[in-house]
Amino acid sequence: MSSSMLTTNGILDLIESEGIKSGRHVKQPTLQITNIRRVPANALTDVYWAILSDGTNSIEVVISTHLSHLVQSGQLEEYTVVKVKTYQYNVTDDNIHIVSISEVEICEDANPEEQIGKPVSILDTLHKKDSVKNDGDHYFNLDEDDEWEYDADDKEEPLTWSEGDEPSNFCDWTIEVQRIVHEQESDTALKNQGKDNSKYNNKHGGGKRGKENNSSKNEEPGTNSNVKCYHVHKAILSVGPRRSDYFATLFKQSHLSEFATNTSHIQLEPSAADSFPALLDYIYTEKMIK
Repeated sequence: MSSSMLTTNGILDLIESEGIKSGRHVKQPTLQITNIRRVPANALTDVYWAILSDGTNSIEVVISTHLSHLVQSGQLEEYTVVKVKTYQYNVTDDNIHIVSISEVEICEDANPEEQIGKPVSILDTLHKKDSVKNDGDHYFNLDEDDEWEYDADDKEEPLTWSEGDEPSNFCDWTIEVQRIVHEQESDTALKNQGKDNSKYNNKHGGGKRGKENNSSKNEEPGTNSNVKCYHVHKAILSVGPRRSDYFATLFKQSHLSEFATNTSHIQLEPSAADSFPALLDYIYTEKMIK
């Protein structure tokens, strides 16, 4: 089967530069789907991944959920030739290549029943060309139980999560954990606070100042001691043997409201909220991603 119907170096066009590409003034390569598979996200949503090829090179991409109906109806399937009109390419700071396609035009005139050419992964090609260790790690090429490689001799500090207002390097997601305070626990806390304030009042002579200290207005405006913010990396939480299945599923559903602010809001029992940092340590220690 001739590769003349496909765009020469079309895969390179997809990854020419980072960002969203759309409109008449961007390259719109004609490519072939050589493989397509379904990844269940939840009871209502399926995510599809595909391998696109220009006959020479190939790359794995995620198909936007609003195109899922084309897959389900059989319009997008193995060996289908498409013109990719809107797409996005990003490389994370830990060198994960992510390509997503959100608008395609199916080439009805082209109906090959076999793979065109003998394409090889463009990321493998770039890896060999640049001779850079670990270059070309691909989010979608990693099985769920794959482990990231880590060079113990590398002197750079690995990525880590952080807590509070200032995120650590390259964090791309925030988790707000709210501690569920039960009525009994709240009463106990108020009693303890009352005892502490009583001691303060006795020491300083009570009066107006003591009454102010007994008020909940002590807490700074806009703060909540029962809510803690953790800044994390989506790729670390969602890949590998110690991944979080919850976040692995969440990050595949970009239509959800959380993606407007890149923030998850979670309510946890006190024991779970207290243990959340240990959970993040457990996930990050395995990865040691740079």
